[in-house]
Amino acid sequence: VLLTAQIGTHMPIEPGQTLTHFRILSKIGQGGMGEVYRAHDERLNREVAIKVLSAGTLADESARKRFRREALALSRLNHPNIETVHDFDTQEGVDFLVMEYIPGVTLNETIAEGALPEKVIARLVVQLAEGLTAAHDQGVIHRDLKPGNLRVTPDGRLKILDFGLAKILQPRTPTATTQSVTMTPALAGTLPYMAPEQLQGEKADPRTDIYAVGVVLYEMATGKLPFSEELSSQMTDAILHQTPVSPRAMKPNVSPDLERIILKCLDKEPENRYQSAKELGVDLRRLGGHETTPVVSEPSRRRWVGVATLGVVAVLVIGFGYWKFVPEEVTPERKMIVVLPFENLGPAEDEYFAAGMTEAITSRLAVVSGLGVISRKSAIQYANTDKSTKQIGEELGVDYLLEGTVRWARQSGGVSRVMITPQLLRVRDDTHLWAEAYERVIDDIFEIQSDIAGKVIEQLGVILLETERRALEARPTDVIEAYDAYVRGIQYTHRSWTENDMLISGQMYEQAVALDPDFALAYAHLSEFHSRFYWFFYDRSEERLAKAKEAVEKAFELEPGLPEAHVAQGYYYYWSDLDYDRALEQFSIALKSQSNNSNLFLGMGYVQRRQGKFEQALANFVKALELDPFNPEIYLHPANTHQLLRDYEAAERYWDRASSLRPDWSN
Repeated sequence: VLLTAQIGTHMPIEPGQTLTHFRILSKIGQGGMGEVYRAHDERLNREVAIKVLSAGTLADESARKRFRREALALSRLNHPNIETVHDFDTQEGVDFLVMEYIPGVTLNETIAEGALPEKVIARLVVQLAEGLTAAHDQGVIHRDLKPGNLRVTPDGRLKILDFGLAKILQPRTPTATTQSVTMTPALAGTLPYMAPEQLQGEKADPRTDIYAVGVVLYEMATGKLPFSEELSSQMTDAILHQTPVSPRAMKPNVSPDLERIILKCLDKEPENRYQSAKELGVDLRRLGGHETTPVVSEPSRRRWVGVATLGVVAVLVIGFGYWKFVPEEVTPERKMIVVLPFENLGPAEDEYFAAGMTEAITSRLAVVSGLGVISRKSAIQYANTDKSTKQIGEELGVDYLLEGTVRWARQSGGVSRVMITPQLLRVRDDTHLWAEAYERVIDDIFEIQSDIAGKVIEQLGVILLETERRALEARPTDVIEAYDAYVRGIQYTHRSWTENDMLISGQMYEQAVALDPDFALAYAHLSEFHSRFYWFFYDRSEERLAKAKEAVEKAFELEPGLPEAHVAQGYYYYWSDLDYDRALEQFSIALKSQSNNSNLFLGMGYVQRRQGKFEQALANFVKALELDPFNPEIYLHPANTHQLLRDYEAAERYWDRASSLRPDWSN
């Protein structure tokens, strides 16, 4: 890195120095194009990566202007799997790029330890394919894909670095000549990863990047390059004319499917490779020969099975700290799925938004009668978990997992955008069935939620009723600020049962309906908040009841038949008037379209227990447990019901399970 480019003598930049408003923290890399530093953006209070270009890279002001135009064009590539370019600037003859700082290790550091497991390869290269798809759709070709330009973050996310820079940067250091060829833009790249058409000076297109992906795949699967000749001339000849040794000959444990994918990428004729990164991604998700369309029915699945008391399947088998699921031969039934907490890739204060996205997609899937959807309260314990897909599947009794990431890119005075990358996995073989990257303006958030839920349903082969389709596509509000307040209310509702959190949730729902007086769903939740607060926090005032009644009536006025409003009205009748028949009537109406609502089954159980219908109450509590198996509060209700029946052994098993989930209850 040069401090005095004018006279050609350069002093390394030291920690503590500044380039414009960026304070250098430490050096993190070096290559033919320059040196890379971790720095602190003093203006926006964030960490960034600074690539300081080698002296002479940009020969004159005309080249500098051209580079700026192209670098800023690259900054428009905004995708979770692509390193973001923030800016390009110059200070006292020093040219530098400002980029997203990405912690973790480069893929070449990972490969240096040997070949990777096939599951890891598929997971990482699916992300690579998604990033390439987004870039290619914008007409941007990388031209220099290699393990050194792929970084894996501590949470397993793959990021593509230096996107498109091979075209506009020319290394000047003597050490760069053995591995890089940059005589023309078409020849820019790193030799072992260059496609035949690149070496022949032909124009690069998306299939050029596909070839490089094939080299990376080969290296990940075998620990070796497909061509490893020492001299550049020999390697060039091998790339142009020789066939690589088959991956399975190098590593017998490479599956035939992975070998087929690798060799298709490495075909010397672009027409015979994958024609798009999206097409490549589809095959990677099918890796292992598993089709994306699941079987229509299975002979058996895991169900809640245990000791039958009074004709009710009520008690689960307890062992080693968690309840087992015992296989039982049954007729084909609903496919079980859990939406795991979506990871927030934005600032910490946006965690509620990621939680809201998880809640919204869960709710949309929950309207489908052909699915069994685990409650968010049980799913939330798997946030940032190290447990495998099969472990989660067994513990929750589900067939499929949906996970993903969320980032809300707020822009003051501009249009805010949201980036979401969901992926669907099948538990029994840990297969990726579907994944997609969404980047849309924030106003499109409901269309994204609907599309994600729709794609999941399509992959699972579930048939939608027309009423379910309409519910799936619903847009609850046109005011994003109202939706933002509503999501915060949901977060506090689920967070705890403390009086403070409950009050905040109520305030958020009040804010939501103030911002959008036509927000029926927010009125339904506001009504349930008032009824719940009246009952559990002993605010037995007529004013509280009036607010609960007014809110639910407003919800029905705005959207007659809204299922959440029927649930809220059922709780109103139960908690305010102890009108059990009318409460059950409302719950029964809601059940027609809310078969995955554990809160609804709890309400029915509450009422039936007060009516002395203990068997029916137990059945509904068990249904609530099936949908929310890690919610300790629910276990108390079958425990107390069994106690009323003087079945103390069964009651004790439920109390023990509640205590295992909440040790502070053990006394």
